[in-house]
Amino acid sequence: MGAGENSVELRDYLGMISRHRAYLILGPLLGLLASAVALNLVPPAYTAAAEVMARNVTTQPFDPSGPGIDRTLSMPTERQVAMSQDVAREAAKELGPAFSARGLRENLSVRVPESTRVLRFEFTAEDPAAAAAGANAFAQAYLKIREQTVVSDAEAVQKAITTRLTELGTRLRTLAREIAGKSPETTTALRSERDQLNAQAGELRKRADALAVVDTRPGYLTQAAQSPEYRSAPSRKNFLAVGGAAGLLLGLMLAFAVQILDRRVRTARELAAVLDAPALGSVRPAARGLGVRVSGQPGPVDEKSLRLAARLINHGFTGPTRTLAVVSPTPQVDLPGLALSLGSALASLSRNVLVLDPASDATPLRFPGEHASAVPDGSAEPGTADGVLLLLPARPTAVDLLKYARSAEGAIVVADPRRTRFADVEELRELLAEFGLDPVGGLILKPAARSDRKADRGSVPANPVEEPATG
Repeated sequence: MGAGENSVELRDYLGMISRHRAYLILGPLLGLLASAVALNLVPPAYTAAAEVMARNVTTQPFDPSGPGIDRTLSMPTERQVAMSQDVAREAAKELGPAFSARGLRENLSVRVPESTRVLRFEFTAEDPAAAAAGANAFAQAYLKIREQTVVSDAEAVQKAITTRLTELGTRLRTLAREIAGKSPETTTALRSERDQLNAQAGELRKRADALAVVDTRPGYLTQAAQSPEYRSAPSRKNFLAVGGAAGLLLGLMLAFAVQILDRRVRTARELAAVLDAPALGSVRPAARGLGVRVSGQPGPVDEKSLRLAARLINHGFTGPTRTLAVVSPTPQVDLPGLALSLGSALASLSRNVLVLDPASDATPLRFPGEHASAVPDGSAEPGTADGVLLLLPARPTAVDLLKYARSAEGAIVVADPRRTRFADVEELRELLAEFGLDPVGGLILKPAARSDRKADRGSVPANPVEEPATG
């Protein structure tokens, strides 16, 4: 066999999915059910957000270039301050003794929207009101800690200015005593130093006055947190989507596992690969009485049966007369129904076909072709037909082949995809080889359609021409 015959094609995967579609339906349903159960077991989480706009603290708030205490504002640094332990401890004080700084920090997230000076405090809790209270507490705690830092810095600057003014005052008093009682010509340097010190003192007093009225607020609460209406986690859509996807994946894995462990022959290509013979296709058996008309002429034939008949003719089944054994490696295969389908299809292609069942007492059946030459009445000899289908017992033994298949020139191996396993086909192939019967091809016999089974049970058989038994 060529490499292409052993290759796996897309249709093989699609066929596998179609055969095991129950797993692909059951898997997602189980995944959705598990997601719904988990959704009810996982405690809900609500997230509330408060926003603070950070600002520079300057002595001239309406002049960005004016002097300031912390003129350089780094938002990444402010974010780290907002998430610091000091801010968490202050928030815990506001929320009450039941809360710890460490536990509050675990539920806090601080983001800085791009190109803004906004700090967004997001706090998650199991209760909507608790989430809003936590976000507001952290926002207020950040403003309080930052303001304390600014005030502390301002006081440090004020203290340094006061110390310097005291030093300057002491030096000016000393210079005043040294200048007093001396002539101006001898005190020029002292007067110059005094003037410089007075200028410095004046500048320091201006800075001290500015610090006394500075706005120490480090920012503003621009949006207070409100109790959220919907929970942020777990998300119903996400849970159900993940559960459905996981269930589908599980269903696919189960389908592949069953496909690997299932040793049944499912397709004509698989059957042909084992037999090392052509794949004839797949057909359904004809319901009794529906394959031909009462007059003996062929009735409606489905397209698959016609294609199968054409393949048999192409492989030399008819003209001159050729006898093919129809055999199945497993029992409970409707070989008579298949014979009706094949006989009717071959007759539609102008072939006289004789169906023999030597292992039973069934009367031989002849399917006269539409344009074939007339068959003498009362003749059931194979030589009067274009081809003979010889029905052998299901799962034949060596005795059956020796007894019934001596005249057969080849074999059509028929497999039921519900029952036939690879080992059964291999065993039959070896048995046929012992008796010199080469498989003409492999054929998959699908179960009869439900409508055909109902018609089969409720109708009176309209058999093809029955050959009278020869005496």
